[in-house]
Amino acid sequence: MEKREEHLALVGTIRPIEDPWWDTHMPPSAWNCKCSVRKTRRAVTPVLALRPAPPRP
Repeated sequence: MEKREEHLALVGTIRPIEDPWWDTHMPPSAWNCKCSVRKTRRAVTPVLALRPAPPRP
């Protein structure tokens, strides 16, 4: 299965559940998107490391 570059760019991103970032990044974010979200105890990803959200249709 071919992965979308816009989605691969977000692999490993860790944000708090209450972060407004999720308003535009919660999967599935496009047709046939297989991305998922799961709980973790790992440290939050710095905001500077994040890329913009992929465009929505």
